[in-house]
Amino acid sequence: MNDTPKTQDDSLYRLLFWIVLAGSLLVYFWGIWAIPILSHNEARRMIVVQEMIAGHNWLLPTLNGQPYLAKPPLFYWLAGILTSLFHTTSEWVMRLPSALSAFAVTWLLYARVRDHLDRRTALFTALTLATSAQFTMFARRAEIEMLLTACCVAALVFYRDHLNKAHGNRYLCLSYAFLAFAFLTKGPVALVFFLPPIVVFGLVKKDRKALRGLLSVSGWAIFAGIALPWYLYAFFTLETQMERVISEDIVSKAFSGRDKDPVYDYLLVVLAAFAPWIAVVCYRTKKVIRHLHDQYDSAYFAAGFLVPLMVMSCFAQKHAKYILPLIPCGAVLIGIWLAELAADLRRRWHKHYGFRVMSVVGIVLAGFFVYYSLVESRIYRYRFEVLEPLAAKIRAHAVETPVYLYKDLNYQVVYYYGKPIPVVQKPELEAMIKTGQDFLLLAESSGWEDLSGAELCIIAEYKPFLKRDRAVRLLASSNLCPSS
Repeated sequence: MNDTPKTQDDSLYRLLFWIVLAGSLLVYFWGIWAIPILSHNEARRMIVVQEMIAGHNWLLPTLNGQPYLAKPPLFYWLAGILTSLFHTTSEWVMRLPSALSAFAVTWLLYARVRDHLDRRTALFTALTLATSAQFTMFARRAEIEMLLTACCVAALVFYRDHLNKAHGNRYLCLSYAFLAFAFLTKGPVALVFFLPPIVVFGLVKKDRKALRGLLSVSGWAIFAGIALPWYLYAFFTLETQMERVISEDIVSKAFSGRDKDPVYDYLLVVLAAFAPWIAVVCYRTKKVIRHLHDQYDSAYFAAGFLVPLMVMSCFAQKHAKYILPLIPCGAVLIGIWLAELAADLRRRWHKHYGFRVMSVVGIVLAGFFVYYSLVESRIYRYRFEVLEPLAAKIRAHAVETPVYLYKDLNYQVVYYYGKPIPVVQKPELEAMIKTGQDFLLLAESSGWEDLSGAELCIIAEYKPFLKRDRAVRLLASSNLCPSS
């Protein structure tokens, strides 16, 4: 007896579900232990965790031995807990918060889109996230953006659950709790991905409950109880530094008129983030846009994507990672388009539909897996290949000798060395040489000309160093130089 179309669809759906689930696990987690630090920011996060564990100071993070309040501590706390559990500060443990956050976002969103829209859209949403270049890259980095994304998306999703009358206020409380966690991850910018989209959605849909929820006293009390204690402690402990962080890291980046990036920058980021799936928006565009506007849940996720995108585009400084929290809502929109296309192809291809869809999905997921497991480490080898040998060389020569960095703080070297390395400028260095101090000095090629007349000898030289055209030297004061 032949299977009915309904049975065939169910079988295909289950197969695709397991393919996407397995693919997301591999793309987010596989090989995060096999590649050293790839970026300046990733090293910075790792150092803070490293020093937090070494110094047992969980309330006031430090970076290279100095107080570091530029970012709130939630990511550092989670990474610190994991490093304590696994008894290591290796790269893979530091990356686990991001990988776990990406996996949680993908499948929380899948579950809610399946419940509120349909299962095909939910599956294509998960597929879009697991094959988004921007999303998967930050899923595999020890940076705060993916944790921020997870918290912001959870806040939006649970707020949507609250709008179902049967659930009372429990989901509203959850929503404000995750908003507080987002605030503890990256500060006030988290509010951009929560308040404006809900306000716009409530006004467009004339949904009083959506607007009333933003005035919830109990909700904001939960938010304040979770988010504010650390900020108050940091402010009253290091008031001057906290004021500088607010001025330079928040106000200046958002509103400074100098070096303002073009307003369309984030549109280019979105196009790249959703390649190749973004091409689907050319399919039945008017019909799908009408559906996005008219259907309640589609409109909710559209607001979660478009409104923060417009707000963030008005800010002065723009970086691709700044809009990562709106990528999951954008994936829902792509999922709606893909589901519409899939329904049409199902009618056209008949018996070949299942094989062709599984082939496309499998090939794209396999491509991402192959890239992260085999290709990425080869492409970016120049960024990290000398770091561990350099750190070993420093440790071998710095048993009882202080080590310094010349002019610039290099976070990658500090992480692999395992403890703070002070930075010295030229006047300080000249004074150290004049007084006959013993020391080691790490200098990048950009500073070699300054040191040409100094009484220093070269212990080792490495190239490339972080970039293909850069090199680094480990230098020693004259007393430590070989007699030859």
